[in-house]
Amino acid sequence: MILVLMSLLAGATEDAFEGVGMPPLDDPPATQAITDARTDALADILRCPVCQGMSVADSREDASLAMKERIREMVAAGYSDEQIIDYFVDRYGEGIVLLPDNRHWMIWLLPLLALAAGGGMIVLRMRPRRTPPTPPVTVPAEDDNDPYRAQILAELAED
Repeated sequence: MILVLMSLLAGATEDAFEGVGMPPLDDPPATQAITDARTDALADILRCPVCQGMSVADSREDASLAMKERIREMVAAGYSDEQIIDYFVDRYGEGIVLLPDNRHWMIWLLPLLALAAGGGMIVLRMRPRRTPPTPPVTVPAEDDNDPYRAQILAELAED
């Protein structure tokens, strides 16, 4: 019985906001000021589908005005910010959101890591090297009785 009532309520909500998906997760805002503030914040996040690089809040195109009104309706109905953004992403694609996507954090992190690695290598190359002290070279004392030395000297004298 409860499932039937929930499906009827979900159907009524879907009729009012066809295509939105799930019913609202939040309660409707208490005041008009809260509704306006959330509407403006969401309009700043979403890109105008007609204008180049402008947000819905900054654009005066009919499409942006209609999007802003749709945002206001959804906020007043109690939809969460994520639900509203997902609604527009489903309709227009991920390009409708002006904020960068957090799934691509490696794109921003890899150049910084490469820069840090390059800087580290430069610092290591510029540092003065410490060479261990070389032990003194000892020359063996001349030994006239050394047969190998005598043979080498004899061969050198022949040339």
